[in-house]
Amino acid sequence: MAAFIAVLGQALAPSTLVAFYVTAVCAAALIAAAMVAYIDTVDGLTVVTGAVLALTSVAATLLMIDAAVSFPGALSADSANGPGALSLLALVLSVLALVGDTTPRLLARYERSHHRPLRELLSR
Repeated sequence: MAAFIAVLGQALAPSTLVAFYVTAVCAAALIAAAMVAYIDTVDGLTVVTGAVLALTSVAATLLMIDAAVSFPGALSADSANGPGALSLLALVLSVLALVGDTTPRLLARYERSHHRPLRELLSR
């Protein structure tokens, strides 16, 4: 969500200073999300939690790099140029992390409901 807000903020910002500020705040939010993913990974390391941690951390790093690169022009009077390639890549990685985190939960819910009638028949 933070990467989406960063891309949206860069696309709609009236000036480069506003775009830089939105990117920096969203980078901080993505760093917090990476910390939550780290805590989840420490609780139980699986392929899914490790992938979510890696994707979220790289997305946060890319947003920080994008903010750092755009900092020298932040005080200019020019209008914002739109989202950069690093922000778009961070958005893609964030979406992949979100999909990777939610898919096992959705499949587990489907699996439980799908096998319930079979378990009832076997228990008789």
